[in-house]
Amino acid sequence: MRKMSIVGVVAGSVILALGIAGFIIFLVARLSAFSATLQRFPIPGEAVLELQAGPHTVYWEPERLLAVWPGLECALESRATGQPVSLSNSWLPSRYAVDGRRGVSVFVFDAPEAGPYRFTVRDPGVRAEAQKGGLGKLAVRPSSWGEILVTVLGCLVILGGSIAAGVLLILRAVLTRRGNGMARS
Repeated sequence: MRKMSIVGVVAGSVILALGIAGFIIFLVARLSAFSATLQRFPIPGEAVLELQAGPHTVYWEPERLLAVWPGLECALESRATGQPVSLSNSWLPSRYAVDGRRGVSVFVFDAPEAGPYRFTVRDPGVRAEAQKGGLGKLAVRPSSWGEILVTVLGCLVILGGSIAAGVLLILRAVLTRRGNGMARS
């Protein structure tokens, strides 16, 4: 029986280690996927972005540690129709730190159809010809609560499941060993 106890402790430890490794790999993959979908451009300035139809979030990646959005004028319009797209302030600010960049959500919008959109960001206090970056970057990506939910639930299942299984195996092995040792005395 003593051998079975050691096997249980080793198996539980291996499950814990694999769970932690799986959690790290899963989280890094999810964060890399998040970063890969960001379309960035320096501000003030403008860019033509290829967007999917549906909700999007606009993040500001400041050049320096600035506490407040610098009050730049922003405009978004469909290149196909010339119609402006309404930008709303992000009512629930979200933040990220990925690949050495930090961003905070500043706007949200709904792209009515997939295609190219012109995003213009101007500093009202600076002449048009002098509007060449310097305040960081804007990063635009599709919004998806489902994506966040999958990441959180995936992390909980992987890490929580492996911790629970590993600890239960270790406890069972230790308690079985103690129980057998007490019976022999």
